[in-house]
Amino acid sequence: RGQCHCRSWRNSALGFTHMATTSEAIVLKLVAGMFGGTPGSHLNSLVVKLNSGGTLRLAIELGNSPFFTELYPTTQGGHAFADAFLAHLVPDYQIGNPAHLWAMNWLAAEFDRGVPVGQVVLNALNVLEATPLDDPTWGATRAQWNEWIAIAHRLLDAGGTVGSTLEQLQDALHPPVFSSAEVTGTALVLHYSDLNGLSEAHPPVLSAFSVKVNDVTRSYLSAVVDTDAGTVTLNLVAPTFHGEVVTVAYTDPTTGDDTWAIQDALGNDAASVPATVVTNNNASVPDTTGPVLVGATVDGDTMRLTYNEASPLDAANPPATTDFTVKVDGVAVALALVIVNAASKTVTLLLDTAVTDTQVVTVAYKDPTAADDAVALQDAVGNDAATLTATAVANQTADTTAPEFEDAEVNGDTLVMTYTDSSALDSTTARPSAFVVNVAGGAVVVEAVAVDAVAKTVTLTLATAATAGQAVTVSYTDATVDDDARAIQDVGGHDAATLPATTVTNNTPDATRPVFASATVNGSTLVMTYTESTTLDAGSTHIPLPGAFAVKVGGVTDAVTAVAVNAGAKTVTLTLTTAALDGQAVTVAYTDGSSGNDTRAIQDAAGNDAATLAATAVTNNTPDTTAPVFAGATVTGTTLVMSYTDLHDLNAAQPPVIGDFAVTVDTVANLVTGVAVDADAKTVTLTLTNTVTTGAVALSYTDPSGSNDTTAIQDLAGNDVVSLVGVSVTIV
Repeated sequence: RGQCHCRSWRNSALGFTHMATTSEAIVLKLVAGMFGGTPGSHLNSLVVKLNSGGTLRLAIELGNSPFFTELYPTTQGGHAFADAFLAHLVPDYQIGNPAHLWAMNWLAAEFDRGVPVGQVVLNALNVLEATPLDDPTWGATRAQWNEWIAIAHRLLDAGGTVGSTLEQLQDALHPPVFSSAEVTGTALVLHYSDLNGLSEAHPPVLSAFSVKVNDVTRSYLSAVVDTDAGTVTLNLVAPTFHGEVVTVAYTDPTTGDDTWAIQDALGNDAASVPATVVTNNNASVPDTTGPVLVGATVDGDTMRLTYNEASPLDAANPPATTDFTVKVDGVAVALALVIVNAASKTVTLLLDTAVTDTQVVTVAYKDPTAADDAVALQDAVGNDAATLTATAVANQTADTTAPEFEDAEVNGDTLVMTYTDSSALDSTTARPSAFVVNVAGGAVVVEAVAVDAVAKTVTLTLATAATAGQAVTVSYTDATVDDDARAIQDVGGHDAATLPATTVTNNTPDATRPVFASATVNGSTLVMTYTESTTLDAGSTHIPLPGAFAVKVGGVTDAVTAVAVNAGAKTVTLTLTTAALDGQAVTVAYTDGSSGNDTRAIQDAAGNDAATLAATAVTNNTPDTTAPVFAGATVTGTTLVMSYTDLHDLNAAQPPVIGDFAVTVDTVANLVTGVAVDADAKTVTLTLTNTVTTGAVALSYTDPSGSNDTTAIQDLAGNDVVSLVGVSVTIV
């Protein structure tokens, strides 16, 4: 392949046959290829020369320029020139690469046979431009040249200017290069080389850096760029000390040129810097300062206290466990052991009882005395750490507890189960088949399951909506006793337990109006009963007015004087002007105020109005208090029949006794020998001793007492008839 490329270079035409035709573009490409730089302040003069003499003449003139001869050893023969030029132009140039060797030999041969060096370079660039970017040998060279040209165009489009020296012109196409870093106290300085200076206008973001002191992360307050010095200074939150190992790393935001990054004044981003050891310039001075706590964490039964200290800590004389007070949720926890790590400057406390992830933890330390003690939390030279008041500890204990069911509520077709957990729920949850929902005793299909990780809720969408007042239960079955891929679980993967059938709070709004069921009357009290899933509204300002009702007793209007509502019994009680009597026909009607829900109406607690009720028969439960009335008596032979009128039947089960009656015929007694009551016929039949055919017959009956008696002529309600004295009996 190398020989083939050299042959194509040898046969190439002069001039940029594939390049853009604008004069500025040709100059940018030529200068980038020949020098690895940008024309800078020389652009206009080069464009004039190009326009007047053409590309070849300009290339030859640039090849003879002091810039070119300063860059390449053109006085040392073709091979020296060709080797230097290819090392400049070709990434990873190696003389052992056959293609690179062929290219060097061809360039050297052309140069040695007297072809002007600028023409030699121009011919090579022509061939390079025609090379595909995916060419395994020359593609990377073409890509690098393209990048140089692109940067030169951006500078031109942005109106940017650079210096005029060769180094500045070359540097314009290259990002700043990290050279070293040093630290003194709180100032950590990164040094960069770039002839055009770093950009102060677009400094890097703080999150792009990572600083560690003795392998412990150290925060910083700001990053300050100094253009002239070529430095980026990080101001640390705490000073560094002599002997500490400090590292710094920097991450370029993206592979392109970013707005906020370490970059030169022309916008070329510096590359990322891996963790690099920083030169520690802190002077060795006598350490007279005790260790200072800079962080405290706890994980289970292990608490780690990190100290900022110039010297190592004293691990040989650790403090006693009793010097520390650890509280978990406000309750003291005993310590089993104290371990001091001299190099990492940490103190590890082993707790008798491990903490859980949600508990609040504090630590306090008491220096034994005001002086430096033999046994204490101290540095290697004996400086004691100061007494530490109760200080919050960052709880890094992992969550090992599964979510716990708290409650569930339903509204229509949406059932929400709420869980408690120290962390969020996992959005990957159980399938619908893991749930069983019953509404009013019947199973309802769960169509979908959704999790709100932060609210810690699991929402089920039901195929059939629940209505107000219906009893609803939900159960959930965890797939296995282990932590499963599809389950109600927290982000740590801990599965919630199986939930047996559990009552769900039904918050479905009541949209159904009360329905009239029946009505009864007893005297002046008429009670209307309604069916309703909740309760009626018994509020004094919401009950209907008397005028909303129309009551008729025996076909005559009976005005309603008062209305009362019993919410729980779901009844509306009307007080009538005139009491209904037993047996009277009674009707009631009710008129709803409007087609909507009204303020004053028969309504449920949700405000749903009962419908207008047309005149409806009322069950008359008024007790019977009227005694049967004597209607007359007839006698045939020895049978005397007494007839009575009453709304109800006579009481045949408790007839009067024979002695209650007296019968005379022409004033002569005719003894009664038997008494029979026909309840339905409402008659009392007496059997006489003597047959009666003629004469004046008189009948007397004596009610046993002034009240209702056990045995008497009476109706089924027990109302006794009045006594009779000498009433005339018709002979039939």
